[in-house]
Amino acid sequence: MYLENVLALMNDSDTALVDKVIKGFSSIINGLQKENQFTMIPLIKDAIESIGVTKIEMGERTLYKKKVQTIKMLEKAEGVKNLSAVIQNSITHGSIEIRIDSAICF
Repeated sequence: MYLENVLALMNDSDTALVDKVIKGFSSIINGLQKENQFTMIPLIKDAIESIGVTKIEMGERTLYKKKVQTIKMLEKAEGVKNLSAVIQNSITHGSIEIRIDSAICF
């Protein structure tokens, strides 16, 4: 899936590549109908979690340890704008599962 490949690079150290990731993300998401954009939320959540946190299982409890200070895509206004638009729409109009995943992304 194209979006998965784009999201894997959203924290790359090359700022020019991160700019291309933002444009690619925007093109993919904006090419989808709103209802189909919602189905991408779990993929976005998983990509953010894999880049940003380490999951630590402690018996019945799960803790998360931060791996990075910030995700490079979210250091740029355009990256935040593109991602937040999709997340906000899915919180408002998505199913319960999508709303939960969206809230976690925020």
